[in-house]
Amino acid sequence: MFITMLLAISFIGSTLRTTYIRDRNISLLTQVNILSNQITPNFYGIQLENTRTYLQDLIKGYSLDINARILLLDNNGTVLIDSYDAMLGQNFNALTEVKSALEGYDSNQVYSLPSGENVMYVGVPISDRNEVMGVVLASSSIDDLLQNVNLTLKRVALLSGIGLLFTGMVAFLFAQVIASPIEKMIQLVRSFSRGNFGVSIKIEANDEIGQLAESFNDMASKINQVDEQRRKFVSNVSHELRTPLTSMKIISETLLHQPSWDESVYREFMQDIDGEVSRLNRIVDSLLYLVDLERDELVLETQITYLNYVVQNVVRNLKPLADQKHIHIDVEERDRLQFHMDQGKIQQCLINLVSNAIKYTPENGKIRISIYRETTDACITITDTGIGIPEKDLSHIFDRFYRVDRARARTTGGSGLGLSIAKQIVTLHGGDIQVSSAINTGSTFTVRLPIRYSGVGA
Repeated sequence: MFITMLLAISFIGSTLRTTYIRDRNISLLTQVNILSNQITPNFYGIQLENTRTYLQDLIKGYSLDINARILLLDNNGTVLIDSYDAMLGQNFNALTEVKSALEGYDSNQVYSLPSGENVMYVGVPISDRNEVMGVVLASSSIDDLLQNVNLTLKRVALLSGIGLLFTGMVAFLFAQVIASPIEKMIQLVRSFSRGNFGVSIKIEANDEIGQLAESFNDMASKINQVDEQRRKFVSNVSHELRTPLTSMKIISETLLHQPSWDESVYREFMQDIDGEVSRLNRIVDSLLYLVDLERDELVLETQITYLNYVVQNVVRNLKPLADQKHIHIDVEERDRLQFHMDQGKIQQCLINLVSNAIKYTPENGKIRISIYRETTDACITITDTGIGIPEKDLSHIFDRFYRVDRARARTTGGSGLGLSIAKQIVTLHGGDIQVSSAINTGSTFTVRLPIRYSGVGA
């Protein structure tokens, strides 16, 4: 801003000087031309005393009127009349303005004298019938003009300085207003980079800084949620793996600390160990399967498949498990649907959902599976008459290792990954799973899969 102010003052000064000098030049040229026209008729009689007196009075009067020194020169450049009566007889034929005037042209020039005074010279020819008889040479100081310009510039500089000071103060205040929230954001970002994901920026503003703070808070909240899920996941994995390992550790130590056991006891303990190993394998297999599902490079191996066939295959595979608890599975096929899907993964998803329904449905219960089309979606609903899910747990049941009742889960042998895997499979297909439930009444899981190709089969 300071540099801009200096450039502006310099431009204004240059413009004012040029304008004022041009105006003074035009005015002086005009006055001298008028004087030249009045002198011309009397120039031939300048040797006569009366004529010379008349011209002297005329020139001195003009000199006072226009505040300039006026010289009347002959065609050799010699001074005939001087309004100041000091240069009579001197020759100025070497002066540029005199040369131009003797050639018949008006001319002017500004000179800086050794004394420091700035003077404007104007030369105008005295001519009759294209014959130059003499020259009127006028000189006028322009120091007053330049002083006015300098005074104007000083005032402009003063006003500009005051404006610059005021603008600087306002800019400083605005910088503080802008920089203060940015400083807060920098400190919080540094804290965030150190792993403190629970930070948030409290900036109440509707400008870009406020929007940036709001975006940062959203990002911090989401990362904090992800970090909490990660910690919870690690804790759950550790717990799930530790439980069978602890059980096997206890059994093996029991066997080692006794000198002898009956074969039947050994067999019973080994069966327990085998069961815990199988449980560990299921957990690891489920985790690896879930990791595969979440990989960005995973490609679904889709082909046109009858959804009805997949459901029937799932029911056929799980019927022995349902028969053990005398649970009746009813399949309602309202529509026959075929479309592109990864048959293996959809079958795994439905196995997880139906096996869950069997696990948490008491003996002699019922499970109803419905297949139908709703606009552009293929829908499968799995409704059971089980023990239900509390409302507070419904939003978490698809989380990894989440269990509504851990003690009950121990008896059913679940790993807490089945619903998470089912959700991930449906999401990969561009679909969604919804759940509704009531305690001691039952639960309903609805799977929606987009039908991208083909349609209702015959």
